[in-house]
Amino acid sequence: MKWHFFYDESEVKSYKSTQDWYKDIKYLISPIIVMAALGLLFITITDFFIARSCSK
Repeated sequence: MKWHFFYDESEVKSYKSTQDWYKDIKYLISPIIVMAALGLLFITITDFFIARSCSK
């Protein structure tokens, strides 16, 4: 697997604008949002059950 995120073939790729940078990372944005949402959901549910079990 070749990594084209930071390097374009043999020379260093320079970004001319924010749009160029966004084009390279846009496929990473939605998985990061999904992982953050799942993490918050897990923490919330875990906290709820821990608080519920401690109050008995």
